[in-house]
Amino acid sequence: MHYDDPVMIRGLVNRTNLNNRFARIAHSSSKVSKTSGLELRACQLLIGEINFWCPEAHLVKVESMKDLERHAFHGATKREKDSVLLYMHANEGSQVIPDVGRVVSLGAANAEVPRWFPPMEYTLPDGSTERCEGGVKLPSEQDRQVIRYTARQATACLQAGLR
Repeated sequence: MHYDDPVMIRGLVNRTNLNNRFARIAHSSSKVSKTSGLELRACQLLIGEINFWCPEAHLVKVESMKDLERHAFHGATKREKDSVLLYMHANEGSQVIPDVGRVVSLGAANAEVPRWFPPMEYTLPDGSTERCEGGVKLPSEQDRQVIRYTARQATACLQAGLR
């Protein structure tokens, strides 16, 4: 299992309220429990955003949207299944940056994006600002600068312990 993968929690004994719930892997690293010796993964519930450590043996990875029809996922409520479907649909075509988040390729320079894309103002690393009308992308070089700047900011926040 990798960072940001959707999983279903099954068979917990002490925290039974988390069974048959969907979560995502919240960190790329894992740790080993000192008491049980089991490998633990950091998880975050998709509904409720509760963070917790869970033994990897109790996590069932959701590979695809069709996967939800398998017997292993029948214990989940419709609301839970809808949440994981929405999560997977929203992340289609995105690229994972471990422990930072996901990015979506904007494609060719000046290509049109969906109409819901709001007008935005970006501050570039050189301090200048660039305004983008809704539905229009920045040229690709400026896209790369913005992505690099965002990645540096996210890394600095992680190193400072901010979330």
